[in-house]
Amino acid sequence: PGGLVAAILRSWATSLAAFRFELLGFALVGLWLTRADRRIAREGALGLSITLHGALLTLLVWGAGYVSRRHALAVWLPLLGFSALGWRAFCLVLADRIPARAGAWLGGPRGRITWLVIVLVLAWGPRDLRLRRPDRAPVRAAAEWLAREHAGSGAVAGQKLRIGYYAKAPFVPLPSGADGRLVESLRRRNARWIIIDSGKLGHHRGLSEAIGSDLHRVHSEEAAGRRVWVLSVDPEPAS
Repeated sequence: PGGLVAAILRSWATSLAAFRFELLGFALVGLWLTRADRRIAREGALGLSITLHGALLTLLVWGAGYVSRRHALAVWLPLLGFSALGWRAFCLVLADRIPARAGAWLGGPRGRITWLVIVLVLAWGPRDLRLRRPDRAPVRAAAEWLAREHAGSGAVAGQKLRIGYYAKAPFVPLPSGADGRLVESLRRRNARWIIIDSGKLGHHRGLSEAIGSDLHRVHSEEAAGRRVWVLSVDPEPAS
């Protein structure tokens, strides 16, 4: 039960972060403005969509332990129309309450620019100008190091396809090692390198144990509290 409650809270928190909290405020205003125009089919479809998608997100977190904003955004898309209604009402109220002199800046060509600036400040702001995904920086740096220092030297294995892109090398998905033959699988697919977050070594059975024998650390990158290793894969010994 505790795990299910945690999954529910995490999935809904991710959903709200994807939709943007400020847009949710305008959506609530839009819903309130249309309260006199109740339509069971419209609101039932909206509520059913949010409920079912929210349940799917909860199951995703509970089963896989992972959910991102791209998974969660779809649950809130039907509310965008109500957000537009709320934003329009906000602009009308603001226009009624501002001095006449300032009103000249909110109408005509200059007004369009003014409203654009307001939208950009409210919708973007500092949170959209900050550095994105700093935890991924060492992965990219490690892959780019490999591209510089060992160009064309063979395929690279990793958890994400982007590693091959940054390393400018063929990509091999890093196997789970559940069959106990992780290194053999890499050799069979001609993987010469591995790029892996040191905190995720345990996600692949036998990976840590092979370091120092079949695998060797040749480089590391660190940023945002994360350390990423570049490992070389020894070729299969001659029989």
